[in-house]
Amino acid sequence: MILPEGIQNNINSVMNEITFWFQNSLSLNYHKTHFIKLQTKKQNKAIIQIVAPNSINSNSTKFLGLVIDNSLSWKDHITAVTLN
Repeated sequence: MILPEGIQNNINSVMNEITFWFQNSLSLNYHKTHFIKLQTKKQNKAIIQIVAPNSINSNSTKFLGLVIDNSLSWKDHITAVTLN
């Protein structure tokens, strides 16, 4: 079993590799890049800090007209659709 520290280290290592790859291969618009940490409805005692450089850490984002939130519920999308 991987401990939360191991998961955190693996994720941050991958995020560093992705950042390096984007710096050398592609141009990424960081103002349009959103980072959402998905979570279950049950509270998890393990707190994992993920570093996503230059991105916006948010609880929800709009993707192809669908509002996606960090718990993958439809509440934010329904609210956005009914207000418009």
